[in-house]
Amino acid sequence: MTPTVSELVRANTPRMIAAIQYLQGNSPALLIDLPPLFDSHFRPTDSNMFTGMDLHRSVTSAVRGREVSRDHASITERLLSWLWQTGVNEIRPEVNLDHPDVRGNCDLLVRGGYNDTGIIEIKACNEVPDYALSKHRMQLSLYLYAVATRNRGESGCWGAIAYCSLVTGHIRLFVWPDGTPNRKAMYRALKLAA
Repeated sequence: MTPTVSELVRANTPRMIAAIQYLQGNSPALLIDLPPLFDSHFRPTDSNMFTGMDLHRSVTSAVRGREVSRDHASITERLLSWLWQTGVNEIRPEVNLDHPDVRGNCDLLVRGGYNDTGIIEIKACNEVPDYALSKHRMQLSLYLYAVATRNRGESGCWGAIAYCSLVTGHIRLFVWPDGTPNRKAMYRALKLAA
């Protein structure tokens, strides 16, 4: 059976880590901070009231043109506004990336922006980190591999990890404008890791 991205990230095998060195070893080309806006649309909450699942549902609702709770609107609006400003022309939430080598659901699959296709992984946190966590880089790498090998006609992929503080409303994005993986190296590593 094809392994899921979550299974591979949890396994954290040396072969898998070696396979994703193109993101693991490379610092993101862009670090973008979207500071909190303390206005009537953002209400700092504790993690028991507003969870990561709430954030994902909020973003999905906004992309689909549905109403978003005022508690979630500030983070959601700023994240989506940033995407439109980068030149994204299509946003698809919760996309199943069923691939012969790996499967899973990415948070956002976009068209346009820094390259032909982009993957944005949204991470809810209390405080935004100073660097993209290794397990999140690995997850993004696997999704980029699945998209790049599935869409052979496209020139490239880009990826971003968006850390969203549910306490302060701060959003920090780590962006790889050219996250197109070395397809042969990833394929070999995935076969060895299976």
